[in-house]
Amino acid sequence: MSELLGMMSALTHDNRFVESYDKLKGKECVNMCEVLDEVEARGIAIGETKGEDRLSKLITILLEKNDNSAIALVTSDKKTRDEYYKKYNL
Repeated sequence: MSELLGMMSALTHDNRFVESYDKLKGKECVNMCEVLDEVEARGIAIGETKGEDRLSKLITILLEKNDNSAIALVTSDKKTRDEYYKKYNL
């Protein structure tokens, strides 16, 4: 299995599968679904971080503009938040 994983990484220049497999290989048996679940969880965590950073940047802009009413809106209304993201190119 490790030869196949090494070949996959070499051909694709992508180690994510190998890293996920290595994280799980202490188990008696690792199947493809478990590895995919691990990769998916990593993607979700990255997306959450990017979303938090984006909202933080927006709130920082609004604080600099002293626009407290907009801050209240963007934290409670997705449509308004999306409009502000577009307005400030975030």
